[in-house]
Amino acid sequence: MTLTNRISIDAIRTDDGTQMRSRIDDSVVDEYADLIKAGVTLPPVLCVFNDQHPWLVDGFHRLAAAKLAGEKDIVAICNVGTQRDAILMSVGANATHGLRRTPFDKRKAVSVLLNDDEWNQWSDNEIARRCHVSHTFVANVRKSLTCNVASENPSERSYKTKHGSTATMNTAKIGNNNTPAEPQNAGVAGCELESYDPPEDASPEPSHATSVGVDEGVKEPRNQELPTDKQGNPIANPWVAATFGQSHKLREQVQVIRQVRKDFRGLVESGESIVAHLHYQQLEAALAQAVRTINAAIPHAVLPESVTDEKYRKIGWLTKDQFERLPK
Repeated sequence: MTLTNRISIDAIRTDDGTQMRSRIDDSVVDEYADLIKAGVTLPPVLCVFNDQHPWLVDGFHRLAAAKLAGEKDIVAICNVGTQRDAILMSVGANATHGLRRTPFDKRKAVSVLLNDDEWNQWSDNEIARRCHVSHTFVANVRKSLTCNVASENPSERSYKTKHGSTATMNTAKIGNNNTPAEPQNAGVAGCELESYDPPEDASPEPSHATSVGVDEGVKEPRNQELPTDKQGNPIANPWVAATFGQSHKLREQVQVIRQVRKDFRGLVESGESIVAHLHYQQLEAALAQAVRTINAAIPHAVLPESVTDEKYRKIGWLTKDQFERLPK
């Protein structure tokens, strides 16, 4: 059974294992809070409830924003179920909407299922379906978790006997010739580093190391042309540069929506009977709002040093509207 109601913010449980974000983004909370104060209605949060508690499944940023805006209750879509149902539903939250999940968010969701005695028996494909990730991503996480477990007691290995029971074998002396070779590519408990695949969508860590040669001394880093923002300013921060590099994806969606608006406008102007009952003005307003919303998330300029607001400094860039509103 599903119900949509306004429920007390204080009654919602958020600390019982249903939060799959690795962290809350304060800048997003601030942005949502500003929208609430401006009278904008955000989508309902998603909860699972029983006779005692509603557990928050989806909408942690919206809930935090409602608190920040001084709201006492919030609109929630509530499904009847247990805490375990809530956890299972939460692993797929934010896959198709809201703030995009980071590789760490995805890994946390997958790890919740893999660390559960029941759910870890599922196939990689089933866990991938629940968490909205690829099956290879699940396989990589499962492999890394298995390596971590093995490192706790690498000399013991569990195996199935021919009778179906579980037994433990001490492998400490297997292959011991008293002259052990130094492992060349060993990770944790013999898990080879070169066989580990990083999580899906993981961004490489920026390297700040400088190469030092035996005879050459310190090598000068190669001159590489930095990417620039829409104002022609160089982007030195690699994370900000990565965001600018991905902004074309949002611009492409803006073009798609504009084409949809154009197609609908032509359909309405054709006078065909199929559009006689179409609420075109409402549709046009919704599509226009979608364009404005997307444009408000597209980076335009690197944050100038003159901007000291911590909310913006955490992000490192400004949208076009924010940049144009800067004092001249």
